[in-house]
Amino acid sequence: MLKKILILSFKNPFNYGAELQVFSLCKKLRMLGYDAEVLDLARPGMDVDAKPSKFLKLNYNNTCKAKLLGKLRFLKQRLIWALHHSRTKKKLSLSREFHLEYNNFTQRRYLNFDELYSSDMEYTHYITGSDQVWNFDYPFPLDPYFLSFVKNGKKIAYAASIGHSKLPESQKDYYRKHLQTFDAISMRELQGSNIVSELLGKPVETMLDPTILITPEEWKEIFSIKDNPNNSIVIYLRSYRPYAIELAKEIARRYGIKSIIYISTEVKYVFNDKDVNCRFDVSASEFVSLFANAAFVITNSFHGTAFAVNLGKRFFTVVNDKMKTSSRFYSLLEQTELLDRICKEDTPFENIVDNSISFSEVREKLDSLRSKSITFIQQALC
Repeated sequence: MLKKILILSFKNPFNYGAELQVFSLCKKLRMLGYDAEVLDLARPGMDVDAKPSKFLKLNYNNTCKAKLLGKLRFLKQRLIWALHHSRTKKKLSLSREFHLEYNNFTQRRYLNFDELYSSDMEYTHYITGSDQVWNFDYPFPLDPYFLSFVKNGKKIAYAASIGHSKLPESQKDYYRKHLQTFDAISMRELQGSNIVSELLGKPVETMLDPTILITPEEWKEIFSIKDNPNNSIVIYLRSYRPYAIELAKEIARRYGIKSIIYISTEVKYVFNDKDVNCRFDVSASEFVSLFANAAFVITNSFHGTAFAVNLGKRFFTVVNDKMKTSSRFYSLLEQTELLDRICKEDTPFENIVDNSISFSEVREKLDSLRSKSITFIQQALC
């Protein structure tokens, strides 16, 4: 019988990593011969068209403080989008066009969790992941991402992420209860595997982010990317950091790189710098193309790091002490022995050493990890 698979993960027009990871898992499953599609689910407090759940009561971090902070974040984001309407509209349009052309979503969009839990679904397997589907900081219940709506079928977590190196004591029983219902679990970060392993009392493996399941050659084929080196430094930041911009200028000076392209996701910034070409209009497919042909990458994003590593680019990942989810970077770079590519913010430029990268050794490690990850998927889907 043909395996019919439903994927629960995130897409986000303002986050290229989210857009591409949910595409990647579905694409790789279909490349392996499975019938896979992604659940089109609106997240309360994050998606504009999400409707409140009137009847379904789910457990989550629902203290008054958490609810207030979640509502304030939601209102702040909507205000920013309203004030920068043209850029917001462009981002939403690019996302919609990308997924219509390349991805495979359910025909129905579920506007709240009530609609999801009241539906009768006929999939043989349900996969949650990748990305931070189990991050306890989100302003909505995580129950659907623990697949608690599933009535029949196997439940699998592929490269799921908690996004933190520690789980609050108050959350452990909630997580343990849901984790015990899964048929197979893998995590994206080593720290996440340790957390879940401790909760369940058994080993939990670490698997690659879905964007790395797809090889450089496959990325180029999927998006018809031509080898056309652009002698540019590509900057991709999830949050604007002046240090990262100045670091890119320093690297450009060192190596005589002609141009700097800043791929921006933050619609609120009006960025004016004669030395930097700031792009708000990059589609997800062009994002991959720019990375594939870059001379150097500067990023503070996990997925920016993942694409740089996978596509064989020289790069620096800029981190600072305030980043709550930096464990994601360390896990991937530890597995590929590239921890020296982490650059602490405010490090004097004269102290930054750009050591050579053995791309053949990195590719060998990634190929081995890719094979392990695909084997996990195939065995979980048996």
